[in-house]
Amino acid sequence: MADTRVGAGPESLTPLDILRTTSMTQAVEREVERMIVAGELTGGSHVSEQALAARLGVSRGPVREASRSLVQAGLLVAVRNRGVFVREVALPEVLELYDVRATLEGEMAASLHGRAEAGLLKALRKVVTSMRGAARRDDVAEAYKLNVRFHELLADACGNGRLVAIYRAVVRDMHLFRREGLDRFGSLPASAAEHGRLIEVLTSEPAAVIREQFREHVLSGRRRLERGLAGEGTATAR
Repeated sequence: MADTRVGAGPESLTPLDILRTTSMTQAVEREVERMIVAGELTGGSHVSEQALAARLGVSRGPVREASRSLVQAGLLVAVRNRGVFVREVALPEVLELYDVRATLEGEMAASLHGRAEAGLLKALRKVVTSMRGAARRDDVAEAYKLNVRFHELLADACGNGRLVAIYRAVVRDMHLFRREGLDRFGSLPASAAEHGRLIEVLTSEPAAVIREQFREHVLSGRRRLERGLAGEGTATAR
């Protein structure tokens, strides 16, 4: 049997061993990213190699390799004698990310002008309906997931692979900011209504208007975050 332990020399691994290890490593990487987007891991959270391996039903080797890869990618940080943690993003950086995301989101949406298929529109409307339900229940966590889903559907439909890759990297880094800072400010019913209006913009307006409306949608989130944090700071100071 080939030695697939981390650190084994490449001459001891068969092509199938390498494929299996690579596939498992990539699967672990995707799961860690999903956990961050879902809010299961927030900035500063410890990523336990043992717990993650048990959760995914894999050996610790692929988890260790995935962690190294994600450290290199800037998603995780390794702290000597303490382990691996989700990287934290400070407020000034997340505000810059909002600006970049606004431009990218506008371009993705504008590219769908005249070619937003019925299946996409049906899926978007279904998400907005679910957002309204989450708003009625005051379910912030569910509303947050649905918000992510709405914008992922647009990205999937965009068709520009390079643009979407950059967009997803920006969104991924935004999730490194403490998640409660991204979802606790603003009205859930208002958010659901705003997403509903975006669908109408997508189906009825020219590309330039679509671009600007989606860009403004992201920037309005930036402003809500700033106002919310400023108000919180004022309340703390009192």
